[in-house]
Amino acid sequence: MFDKELKQEIVRNDLDKITRRLDYLDYLDNNGQVLDEHEKQEFEQFKLIYNTLSEDEKRVIYNLNIARWRRIKRTRHFINKLFCLAVLTNSTCAFVTLTFNDNTLNTTTELARRKRVRRFLDRVCLGYFANIDFGKTNEREHYHAILVLKNDFDKELFNYWEQKNGFYNIKPISCNDDLTNVKLSKYLNKLTYHALKDTTQHEDTSYRAIYKINKPFSDIIQ
Repeated sequence: MFDKELKQEIVRNDLDKITRRLDYLDYLDNNGQVLDEHEKQEFEQFKLIYNTLSEDEKRVIYNLNIARWRRIKRTRHFINKLFCLAVLTNSTCAFVTLTFNDNTLNTTTELARRKRVRRFLDRVCLGYFANIDFGKTNEREHYHAILVLKNDFDKELFNYWEQKNGFYNIKPISCNDDLTNVKLSKYLNKLTYHALKDTTQHEDTSYRAIYKINKPFSDIIQ
């Protein structure tokens, strides 16, 4: 079996998740942490599953988990930079969801829509972190994002998105108080989770997140 097919089979059966959970429980057990009954059952069950894996399966799972760790590290690093930008510039931030109308979905590719999102966000933002997602019911493609806006909410620019591509839902917030900063931090963590979700039904989505800090701030915030 080729590595690509093996990877798809592993992800489809959650074997990569099982090994991560097994490593965590093993860490707790080896460090004197008392496992509850449910954790003990999981530990024994997952050990049995792991022992049935071939060497090729173990190798692919290891590579999958290393790649995931690197994505987490890269994503968290950028999120910290974006949070610094929001506080440093005292800019208006916004939580936004960008969706696509039927015509756009039917006449463009996923890559083309991704480029449209990037171009639009470059126009309205000092910096942004956005990720693709798919609806639970109809798997309809959309984007979640946190924006550090260049100016206060510019309705004309967002109306342009609505005219050309689809719809938007935006919640502008201020970044100059502790409560808002806590909310912003929680939302960024949520986006991190979205960016790292499994995408087995959408193999052409190599990495969900798109992010950027525009100059001159990209030179200041390292």
